[in-house]
Amino acid sequence: GLFCAETAAGKSVTLANVGKNLAGDKLDVLIISLELREELYSKRLDSMMTGFDISKHQEMAAEIADALEHMRPDFGKIVTKKMRFGTTPSQIRSVVMEYSLLYGKAPDVLIVDYLGLMGADSTGMRRNMNKFDEDELKVFGLKDILDEYNMYGFSAGQLNRDGYDVTTLSAKHVA
Repeated sequence: GLFCAETAAGKSVTLANVGKNLAGDKLDVLIISLELREELYSKRLDSMMTGFDISKHQEMAAEIADALEHMRPDFGKIVTKKMRFGTTPSQIRSVVMEYSLLYGKAPDVLIVDYLGLMGADSTGMRRNMNKFDEDELKVFGLKDILDEYNMYGFSAGQLNRDGYDVTTLSAKHVA
């Protein structure tokens, strides 16, 4: 699944909600953030799952931890990992492999927040590539990982300014 929206329209929040909801179906979720720190992503998830106000996260840490512990049997695992801007599908594959070794199985869901911040593999070829071809390498690189590990996958894309006011989006509106 791919969510597309303009700047600050809630793409990361939407992806976190997808992760929370799928974990609620007892699926194990790996969220790779190329933008937000693990701590911030985890705070958001804590707030979404427990209903506690995110602004009071530090002072209510014990109550949040208790609530999450109580919920544990009803949820799959959610792991957040911050990776740098320009991370490639090969680097994401390494994290999925590490997850598999650590937990004894691959995650059921991979969320990459978000596609526009990824780099493409095959950097030697990029010199003569246009943006479309580079994005295609990213998408098919992620698709290969999803297929190989039999995972669901979600990401987000940034809308071009031309797409801000349209009611029917197409690929030409995605940055």
